[in-house]
Amino acid sequence: MADIDVVDLPDEEAVRHFRAKRNRQDWDWSFDWRDVAAEEHLTQFTFAKAAKLDVLEAVRAEVDRAIAEGATLREFTRTLKPRLQKLGWWGEKEMVDPRTGETRLVEIGPRRLATIFDTNLRMAHARGRWERIEALKEDMPYLRYVATLDARTRPDHARWHGTVLPVDDPWWRSHYPPNGWRCRCQVVQLSEGDMRRRGWPETPRPKSPTRKWTNKRTGEVADVPAGIDPGFERNVGLIPPVAAAQQVLAGKIAAASPAIAQAAKKPTSAADYAVEGHLARKGVGNPIAEPVKFEAEVVRQLRTTRGAGGLAPLVNAAPGDGPLADMVREAARRLPRSWVAAGNAHGALTVRKKGGSGGDYSDSKKEIRLASLATLDVALHEYVHHLQGAMPGFQRLFRDEHLRRTTAPNGKRDPLTTSNVYPHLGKVFRNDGYSDHYMGRDYGKPIDVAPNMPDGDAIETATTAFMIVLGGRPWSLAKMASYDPGMLDLVLGLLFRFDP
Repeated sequence: MADIDVVDLPDEEAVRHFRAKRNRQDWDWSFDWRDVAAEEHLTQFTFAKAAKLDVLEAVRAEVDRAIAEGATLREFTRTLKPRLQKLGWWGEKEMVDPRTGETRLVEIGPRRLATIFDTNLRMAHARGRWERIEALKEDMPYLRYVATLDARTRPDHARWHGTVLPVDDPWWRSHYPPNGWRCRCQVVQLSEGDMRRRGWPETPRPKSPTRKWTNKRTGEVADVPAGIDPGFERNVGLIPPVAAAQQVLAGKIAAASPAIAQAAKKPTSAADYAVEGHLARKGVGNPIAEPVKFEAEVVRQLRTTRGAGGLAPLVNAAPGDGPLADMVREAARRLPRSWVAAGNAHGALTVRKKGGSGGDYSDSKKEIRLASLATLDVALHEYVHHLQGAMPGFQRLFRDEHLRRTTAPNGKRDPLTTSNVYPHLGKVFRNDGYSDHYMGRDYGKPIDVAPNMPDGDAIETATTAFMIVLGGRPWSLAKMASYDPGMLDLVLGLLFRFDP
């Protein structure tokens, strides 16, 4: 039981899905998991041998907290045990099966809580992920089945590992994980560029023989694919949601104060922000065909919706370096007001001239140095370095994304470093998937802008991404939109939704 590994929390879609459920009213008929159809499990909260409504509500509250806050199984059990003992729902109990009238001795303890915890969290997250998959399938049209390959993996699930099929392929209607009790399988969504970089072709659809399964509790007979546990044979993302319950929840959010409503909807992960950015991109334009127009529209919308340009950054010029300081101020005016406020709270900047080309930044000195011929994109790059120290949550999102891209399925890091001579210039399809090789520069050691992130700092990921999207580099913007749309979506999602 200690190896339950649902760790990618919190998840806005999963929270929303779980909270849209209503408590099953005829909870006394939920003695056995087979008493409730899969569709009902998706729309109603119940679990086997709940016995009393107060027990149901106590467990539901802790499942909600686990999904929303990322509680572990240990915390879940430690919190619930004394409450359930007080409610008389713990240990060995004689219970009457309402369907048969038979009295049975049942064990209620950590193992049952582990099953409740694991199943509810995995189902909620699978549902939430499917929402994202549908939202992103235009740019990322493939799914790859990923099994945890160890001694506990079911043989069929291990055989499906590496299957790559379009999102809309019928196979995913029945084989989208989880595919059984304690199933640890997942899917990874891929763009065509991802597949080329990884050398993963679309695979043949696995053969899916079915078997007849009779629900001995209800007498119903179902065709269940081989290798999938009964009750898990339908893609949970495709089971219609309870629209009425979601409308009630939406109404409660709408009636709340603006601050509560915003907090309820706020993205929390890089994937969340990428979904938000993907939706925002639809209302901006075509970054591939018209990148100049696209950037101008992003800047315009940031001014009208995010207060960009409404707060002067604290920037001082070294003697004789006024034009360079003005360039940094102009770069900061392209970013949300709350970001500039965070940068100002982090400390006033001094801008001075440097020899050579490009620029550099020191967080300890709060200093940006720019070459005399530096342009707006370089100034923006260095100012975003300042924001990395000012907004740790912002930088952590990029670090998480970088680690995801440079960590192999076996958990081994494979960072692709670059040197100052740019050996990868022009080579788009690297394993990390960045459209500009400099974004993947991995220092692999603490540096002053992010001293608490020693492994895979990804210091240049955010800075390079923002200079491409907002720094007047149309060719690079079109290239990013073509080869790495996920990064463009992440940048846009942060620009329009992230606040420190």
